[in-house]
Amino acid sequence: MLGVFAETFDWELTGENPIPGQETPVSIDIDVTFRDDTRDLEGDDLWSVSLFGSSDPLGDGPRFGEVGQILNDVEGSTDITNGDPLDLDGIETEFEFGTIGCIDDVNYICMEFTKGDAPDPEFTLIVEGGRGDVSRDSLVVCKPQACQSRVVFTDLEATLISPDIIVENTDNTDTTVKLKATTDKLLTTTVAGEDLWQVKTFFSTNTNGRGIRVNEQPQILTAVQDDQTLNTGENLAFNEMDFQVDLSGLICDEVPFMCFELAKNPAASIDYTFETQPVQDPFVECVSMEDVCKGVVFTELEWSREIPEDHVPGIDSPIFIETSVDVEPYSREVTGVDLWQVSVFASRDMLGNERRDPIYSDVLTPIDAATTLPQGGPLTFPTLETPPFDVDKMGCGEFRYLCVEFQKGDNPIPDFTYETISGEDTIVKCHPEDCAGM
Repeated sequence: MLGVFAETFDWELTGENPIPGQETPVSIDIDVTFRDDTRDLEGDDLWSVSLFGSSDPLGDGPRFGEVGQILNDVEGSTDITNGDPLDLDGIETEFEFGTIGCIDDVNYICMEFTKGDAPDPEFTLIVEGGRGDVSRDSLVVCKPQACQSRVVFTDLEATLISPDIIVENTDNTDTTVKLKATTDKLLTTTVAGEDLWQVKTFFSTNTNGRGIRVNEQPQILTAVQDDQTLNTGENLAFNEMDFQVDLSGLICDEVPFMCFELAKNPAASIDYTFETQPVQDPFVECVSMEDVCKGVVFTELEWSREIPEDHVPGIDSPIFIETSVDVEPYSREVTGVDLWQVSVFASRDMLGNERRDPIYSDVLTPIDAATTLPQGGPLTFPTLETPPFDVDKMGCGEFRYLCVEFQKGDNPIPDFTYETISGEDTIVKCHPEDCAGM
């Protein structure tokens, strides 16, 4: 029986677009050297090379994703002469190349060289310096392998899909956001596995999300989104991220930006590389809440007035005003003190731009100013009383109109977000008066 003395074994493996959890094409070159006195060998099924992943640098222990024979019939029947090396280049097979290094305890790619299962002619392979706890009739060489999966993001874009309005000091507001992360197509590979991504959401006073994070939620992705595969040449997009917003105890000025951070999930099943270019750590995008967050939006002021029945002409008298202010239906409830201010004045014009005496800057009592606005309104003041004045001059001279002006109190407790449908600070409504002397 012929004796073949193998001394060294080396290999190189390359593969494009490795995908964790999938077999992908790889190309392998091997080189085996023999002792000079090895006899010539020619025949069929002479050689076998297996390929596998391992947790051990010597290839001991369980074998991951083993391909038992990577040589085809021609390659496996290559002859050797004069003790020359066995060089086989461009061996093609499929192997979970993308998984090695990406999962726990499988950090080496190993190959084992031995004789074929049924060589013809039969011969004895003797290994000079075998490695690992393998038999002396094979050579095993292992090489460390880092995870090949890598994503490089260049931009993050968040779009609020719904709702159109989020009301301050409320909780459990159903919210949907689209998040798109643009990748560097030249540097990014396929990333596949489980629990890959993490998207946090929070509110911030800064447009870049720096500083204190308000009401942070650590993960708003579903299990399906968390496992979403990023394919080579594609961007990562979560078209509908559904979550609930909690603004209880907060007003719009405290949460001007809703922010989203995209990160590698700490529980990712593969140890892929997550990068941004230019470096953005953390990788955050914020959307303005300026047109979204609302408190109370007042729309219309209505009022009517009465002169006391016992008014004596020539004697100053107060007037009594019943007032109602409508709000947008989504407006929040407001309770507290010093909430409102109502002014009453005379004017030459119907818009209240040319004010004339009498001018009463605030006719609300402390109790009136603490009137509760129910959710969705309206805000009503059944009986407001002005200081006494010469009511007989109403409608006469420059006293053409009686006007009522409504606005937020100067220092309400607690504070709240106030606006009017017109965008002005106040709402003014004037009614024409008839001169009693006419």
